[in-house]
Amino acid sequence: METKKCLQCGNEFEAKVTPGLEQKYCSRQCRMKAGNNRRFETIKTNVLNEIKGTTVLQGERVAESYNSLQGRDSRAHDGGRGYTDTHLAIIKELYEAKTETNFYKLKVEQLQKEVNDLNVVVHEYENDEREENEEKDNGWLSGVEKTLPTLVKSYRDDPEATMGFIGSSANMLFSSIFKPKINAGSTSS
Repeated sequence: METKKCLQCGNEFEAKVTPGLEQKYCSRQCRMKAGNNRRFETIKTNVLNEIKGTTVLQGERVAESYNSLQGRDSRAHDGGRGYTDTHLAIIKELYEAKTETNFYKLKVEQLQKEVNDLNVVVHEYENDEREENEEKDNGWLSGVEKTLPTLVKSYRDDPEATMGFIGSSANMLFSSIFKPKINAGSTSS
């Protein structure tokens, strides 16, 4: 076996002698890191070349625009600056439009924040209301829970009267539940 230095980490290792490609890295991890680094450098180089290409093109466009403006404005330039009142008016309008756009962007962000805050408040109110309704609407059992201690106390004081009250209340309850309902919309002929 032959001793070599890893091209990625720099550690020495014993290279396996096999026909074909020679071993350059001490482990699979080092080989993968080196491959990833090569890919990254290739992408970086391509992006930099694209940026340089667009920068040159943009620079050429700016120079062409400037030259064409200079040619048109050579007849009517003011004080050697090369700008006419039309150019200044257009620049002013663009600046005002940009300022107005920024104002509305900030306004939209502020309104979105207010909407989010209001949604949180509405959600809290809905939860509070739901909890209150659950407490109120536990059905007829919630009424029994509330009146039971009073009934027990009155039963201790006067059992006969309490039993009479419970009996009449039960009769009224059953009669209201099992009472036949008459449709107001139907008429008998």
